[in-house]
Amino acid sequence: MAIKLDNHYPLSPRELFEIYTDKGFYEKRYAGAGVDQYTFESFQARDDGFDIHIEINPPIEIPSGVPKAARKLVPERQKTKYSAIWTIHSDDHMEALYTYDVQGKPIKVVGQRILQAHSEGTHNQGAFNIECQIPVFGKLLANLLEERVQKEMEADEAAVQEYIQGR
Repeated sequence: MAIKLDNHYPLSPRELFEIYTDKGFYEKRYAGAGVDQYTFESFQARDDGFDIHIEINPPIEIPSGVPKAARKLVPERQKTKYSAIWTIHSDDHMEALYTYDVQGKPIKVVGQRILQAHSEGTHNQGAFNIECQIPVFGKLLANLLEERVQKEMEADEAAVQEYIQGR
């Protein structure tokens, strides 16, 4: 199952890349989302890009309608390893490979973001897939996670807009 994003920003790809590779962006984004436990494991430039590895331990919100017995099985927090491996192809084209690896669970979100120059700034495209390795219930779980991942991607894009306005 694929979740897609398609946005345009009035910045150059390089300027947008600098936002996505700024620790301050992540700190502000996590504070806004109520994530108070995270660790930057690696945050460094390479000759041809940038590598980001963050361990996130966000609180888990259980949607209404989940049976009481099932609620007891959900932890208060769920550690997740986030990585974004950026490659700079040119000043007009950058891309990142993303992974959200839910620790201790057979769930992973993988995706790609492409920043490409266009006449009005930058075209920002992405596609993310939820991989769930649970027999029988895997597809159901992936469907439940799809809404959450979509909301997180929308919140990321709103955070980018807010960050741009605050510059």
